[in-house]
Amino acid sequence: MACGLVQFPRMRKTQDTQERILRAAIHEFAYHGFNRGIVHIARKARVNEITIYRLFNDKDGLCRAALRDASRSNTLVTHLTSILAQDTLPCLSETIAELVRLTLGPTRDYYRLLYQAALARPDLLKEWDEDKLRPHTHPLLTEYIRRLQAQGDLVPECPPEQASRDIFGILLGAFTRNVLTPGGELSDPDPVEAVRHFFQILDRRAVDRMNG
Repeated sequence: MACGLVQFPRMRKTQDTQERILRAAIHEFAYHGFNRGIVHIARKARVNEITIYRLFNDKDGLCRAALRDASRSNTLVTHLTSILAQDTLPCLSETIAELVRLTLGPTRDYYRLLYQAALARPDLLKEWDEDKLRPHTHPLLTEYIRRLQAQGDLVPECPPEQASRDIFGILLGAFTRNVLTPGGELSDPDPVEAVRHFFQILDRRAVDRMNG
């Protein structure tokens, strides 16, 4: 027991160091790309480079760990999971507007990492995309669309898998315009309201069809 009590502070310190390194790595990779040197991450995390190599083996190990850690803040997964736990689903316009807000807000650094991987580390992106253990947004969004169609709130002719991909494309478009190129001529004054207004048209059409 005494031995355990002596070791606990050391374990806590190691965990704190790992978390600090991961926060620094996520920021540096997200804003500067995966070619960013370990020296910059070490400086931001206030550790020496040897500590990073000791905890993560090599730079690729740190890249993978940063992606895994950032994925925990993928609030799109959390939000869609909570929606699917409800008996009656919220309308399409409100759901997509909230997903846009989350994409541009708390989840933006995760998508920045995916963007940087697409630019310079397609091998890392492919490995990550095929990782069965990570939370995937597409199956949740597909199930939401399927159940929305079952409620009669969306046209049944559109395959849920395709609709999920189309909607995700809209989310990535909003991310590109408003996070990667903020203030540009294609950025939206209010991206959340713009998406809500667009999908409200579809909601009204669904209601009109139901009222026939």
